[in-house]
Amino acid sequence: MLAASRICAAISVALLATLGILYFTTPEEPPFGQALTVHDGDRDVGTLALGEHTIAFRITNASSLPLRVIGMHEA
Repeated sequence: MLAASRICAAISVALLATLGILYFTTPEEPPFGQALTVHDGDRDVGTLALGEHTIAFRITNASSLPLRVIGMHEA
């Protein structure tokens, strides 16, 4: 039983050390919600007539990570 306690303690220490290393070596990213900015996002598309329309938004990525915009397609 003593051996199992020592093994669990060693695993706990190893996990804490790994988390500490990851915390201090991971680059800091902007807070959630500030990495991707959509400019001119206040357009009211509800007033457009039915049919096909081209709507363009300017998107800025302030993060060092690549982000994917879901729901858009190439024209």
